[in-house]
Amino acid sequence: MTLGPALVFLAAVDGAKGEGLTERILLTFGRVPLFYFILQMFIAHLAGVVLGYMAGFDVGFWFTNYPFADTIKPPLGYGFSLLTTYAAWIAGLILLYPVCRWYGDLKRRSGHWLFSYM
Repeated sequence: MTLGPALVFLAAVDGAKGEGLTERILLTFGRVPLFYFILQMFIAHLAGVVLGYMAGFDVGFWFTNYPFADTIKPPLGYGFSLLTTYAAWIAGLILLYPVCRWYGDLKRRSGHWLFSYM
């Protein structure tokens, strides 16, 4: 279900000039994909811990080698609604946007070859 809509979306925005607000936001994340990817893993982990703690769950399993150990399981009933998941995702995007914008500007100003990989 995700590949089809993604291809339709890419076809629709192929000629974007980067003049609208949405286009500028998408271009910011698109210019720093690996940097965003690495940071979002930490933000998602932090969100899982904070939301689980606020919901009253034991979040100790987040600090182990879960999900690679068979003996460590999340508490029964651990999880959140789709609305909560989307809200956490949007909050993560809002938190990461200024950092990604800063890094994109640094990458553009520097011109160092190493920045081309991140």
